[in-house]
Amino acid sequence: MSGNAPTLASGFKLADDVIIAAGHTVTVNGEIRIKSGVTLTVMGTLVISGLCDFQNGCSIHVSSTGTLVMNSGENSNNSTDVIIEGTVICNGNFSAGTGSNIGGTGSVSVYGNSSGSGTIFGASTGCDFCDFSSSSSTGNDISSVTIGGEDTYVGISAPIEPFYGYSYSQCIYTAAELTAAGLQSGSEISMLIYQLNSSSLANSDNWTVYIGHTSTDAFVGNNSTNWISTSNMSLFALNTTPSISQNGSHYDVRVGGIPFSWDGSSNIVIAVDENASSYGSSSIDFYARDVGSTSDRKSVV
Repeated sequence: MSGNAPTLASGFKLADDVIIAAGHTVTVNGEIRIKSGVTLTVMGTLVISGLCDFQNGCSIHVSSTGTLVMNSGENSNNSTDVIIEGTVICNGNFSAGTGSNIGGTGSVSVYGNSSGSGTIFGASTGCDFCDFSSSSSTGNDISSVTIGGEDTYVGISAPIEPFYGYSYSQCIYTAAELTAAGLQSGSEISMLIYQLNSSSLANSDNWTVYIGHTSTDAFVGNNSTNWISTSNMSLFALNTTPSISQNGSHYDVRVGGIPFSWDGSSNIVIAVDENASSYGSSSIDFYARDVGSTSDRKSVV
């Protein structure tokens, strides 16, 4: 595939060799199965919203310029040939079957549980939320940062409003807030975690997310003309269903996507477009955190 393909059919099955060319982005809206004897080569960016199933005898090669994002987890069947020279991000559980030994000089980040008797760059699986690289013999915990303090608030209708069918929000995070949270120039954002007071977003489960740099410090008033065009942002996630897991008294809503690199000095803006048509309960709300005053709370963790 040499051109950009924003959306491919759900339930896509590869029966022939495919190359994602460098500089191009392809999104599969649904699960993908790579059949035995088929080779998938990723030199650009491939984003899969559903489960990625590497079947027995297939070959996967992510080149040094390639990025493979699997937003609903991965399953490697026995004797799958996987070489990672670039970047793989698995936003979900990662299963490496017997003989599925991933090699190469790249990196694999698992935002879920890694399991199976196969290995990743020679390291055994079994850790949760961990990074694997060819320079380490074990999986290392993925670092995370929290924007804002301990104060929480419910009801700001961001990142989405679960009560309504369809919603859209933008939120600016200043360079000072990002620095205070521990981010540095070159830090990559590969997952967003929001806090929710419910275990389900069944009617609000179709998210498209953009992230961009901006010199704007804050929005003025409620006029949508003040919003920042997504043409000035990078696509982070397309038609993605967030994962939800309990974390103490609340639930973490996780949205993974194409890594966004912060320049270390600009503010960033995150735009969330939720496109499910059905209504939810009016009691379902996201929490926000205090970033300086009780009148200035923001919704991302």
